[in-house]
Amino acid sequence: MGCQKIHSICLYTDQQEYFEQLNRFLLLIGPIIEDLKRGKNSFKRFAETIESC
Repeated sequence: MGCQKIHSICLYTDQQEYFEQLNRFLLLIGPIIEDLKRGKNSFKRFAETIESC
């Protein structure tokens, strides 16, 4: 994938699907990373999240 201008991005179907999956993954993993930064034990929740995907 080359560099694309934001206002004229044209995604193919498979790319769109990829970005949606990536976005879902980031939404799931974001809070876990925040918890880890705060020092909470989130590895159990992390494992459960991965299994539910």
